Amino acid sequence: MGFLIRTLGRLVLLFFIADSLSIPAYTADEKVQWLDVDQLCGQLQLETPEKKTIIVDGKTESRLYTAYLGDATITLYPATSAENECCATSPIATVRSRKYGAFEFKGVQPGYYWLRVQKNGIPRLIPVHLRGSFSEKSCSDSSVRRSFVVDSTQPKIETRIR
Repeated sequence: MGFLIRTLGRLVLLFFIADSLSIPAYTADEKVQWLDVDQLCGQLQLETPEKKTIIVDGKTESRLYTAYLGDATITLYPATSAENECCATSPIATVRSRKYGAFEFKGVQPGYYWLRVQKNGIPRLIPVHLRGSFSEKSCSDSSVRRSFVVDSTQPKIETRIR
């Protein structure tokens, strides 16, 4: 009986996780909120930090760290500002995020795009308005960090200057 209850509990938890990462459904009446970004490069991360237990000076502490989304497939689709749904046309490019969620799309011109992020079969869409042409210098600048938060209620892009 205990096994059945634990299994049912795991299935319910899996359902809630999968539901929170599902593709948002934009209706015809709902306007897509395009996220402005200067470059299509940065790091994929999850909204909820990852809790890790560490030992400092012999004491056990729990700390929260950014949860990066490594080894995810990111597909870039063209769009228009009037679109309410993704992926009606062929993709422009596909890349895989690296260890700390790092990714970049080279040679992409300014315009409207959909980023389709997928990991473990669960896709997520990010509508982006690219304002600048690709710049290797901008993407490799360690003083600027672009974080693409893929699992928030409304996806978001945060740019931080260190």
